[in-house]
Amino acid sequence: SLRLLEKDFDNSEVSSFFDHSFANFVTYHGSFWDLSYSAGYIWQVIEGKKLNNNSAQNSEVNSLIFSVGKVLTENISLSASWSDQSLIGKSKNTLINRMYGLNLNYNFN
Repeated sequence: SLRLLEKDFDNSEVSSFFDHSFANFVTYHGSFWDLSYSAGYIWQVIEGKKLNNNSAQNSEVNSLIFSVGKVLTENISLSASWSDQSLIGKSKNTLINRMYGLNLNYNFN
């Protein structure tokens, strides 16, 4: 949990609020093409806050994350990932996101 303190912006005042989250991941290194597989779940709630005495409701989102990766050389690895917030749970008062990623990592020795 993270507590964000009240703040004034120009002529607007935002009240203090909490941001709670829980994450759980599992990774498996398989023998098929020497790939690593990961899956995860993230739950996040941002408590309602007040903006100039106007109240907002809590927002809640559930995310599933999947990835597969491979170490190509001692210095280079490649991975692909996918995240979706629409598959499980019921999101409330938030935008739903879906993300695809391709990562190439180089380790400078």
